[in-house]
Amino acid sequence: SDVFDAVEMDYDPAHESAIDDFLVEVGFDYAVGSVHELDGANIHSRSHFADKSESERRVLVDRYFEKLVALVDSELFAIAAHPDLIERNPHLRGFATEDHYAAVAEAFRDSRTVPEINAGRLLDDYGEFHPAPAFLDRLVDAGVDVTVGTDSHEPDAIAPRVREIEAELDRRGLDAVARDEIVENA
Repeated sequence: SDVFDAVEMDYDPAHESAIDDFLVEVGFDYAVGSVHELDGANIHSRSHFADKSESERRVLVDRYFEKLVALVDSELFAIAAHPDLIERNPHLRGFATEDHYAAVAEAFRDSRTVPEINAGRLLDDYGEFHPAPAFLDRLVDAGVDVTVGTDSHEPDAIAPRVREIEAELDRRGLDAVARDEIVENA
């Protein structure tokens, strides 16, 4: 299979110009964008969000989706990774709304950036794809193309995640956009 020179980068609207300059200078085959930071902390940092009030967490989830829409609108990235990363954090999980999903689906529909079905936490404690089923339903209903990623950090994790992704695509009757097609459009 093909090997591409690519990068996954954290996105923040305040750094858009610097990200663009970096990506142009380096010239990757394609770039993957993600939102990993909220409130000055990595979204994975459970302790940072644990003591936040419910209203504070709602505001943070709103901010997450605002940043995600900005990422898609920027078209700096060919792919948007794990587009509902907040669901991995139990203190942020469950605050996403249909309005959030609709705004993101609209942004993807109008952008060359493709969302990723990510299996990185499917076989562990979270147990779901990214995007979560209701969010993926919204994207599919909006006619948004998707690509896939295993988010594997160990070689032995790839095959089981690929099997799960293939089963999910078959179940939904979806064809994923291949990375080589993404590279051609990057």
